[in-house]
This record gives sequence, C-alpha cells and structure tokens, in this order.
Amino acid sequence: MEKEKHPELFAEPVEHFDAYRALLDVVGWGEPPEEREVEIDLDTHRWALATALEGWLEIERDPDPRFTRTTEQQEHAERNASEVEDFLTIIEPKTHQ
Repeated sequence: MEKEKHPELFAEPVEHFDAYRALLDVVGWGEPPEEREVEIDLDTHRWALATALEGWLEIERDPDPRFTRTTEQQEHAERNASEVEDFLTIIEPKTHQ
C-alpha cells in the first residue's frame, strides 16, 4: 500500500502532533527554564500532557543503559518519577482518546 495514496493513515499521528504542539504553545517553546505558573486546560490538553509525562516517566524509571547515574541523579529521578506518578493518577482517567 502506498501511503501517498492513503492520507487517512496520517490522520492520527498528525492529530497527536497538533495536540503536543498546542500544549507547547501553552507552556512555552524552548524558553529558558524558569519558575512560573502555567495554567493548562485539562479538557483541551489532558491527553498530550499525560502521554508526554508517561514518556518522561519511562525514561526516569528505565534510563539508557549506556549512561550511569550517580546516586544523587538516581535519587532525583526517583523523586521525579514519584511526583509524576502522583500527578498522573489525578489527570489520567480521561487520557485515552
């Protein structure tokens, strides 16, 4: 099957890309890291936020084996993972599109 003849095959990936792009519009694109409050409309951005955090959580739990974490880095990753897991339990009930 030639993908060029079946644009419907791209509908879901494009929809997902647009959802992530819209979330980045809210939280900022590559802005310098700074502490600031951001209000995220979960009715609009729940799926993109949850799936992005699930991806980050996967990295925190299962780092690239080519790199070794220091004890401090591992503890930091574990704290991050715990906070993300707690947050996901709050927002996830509606995440699956």
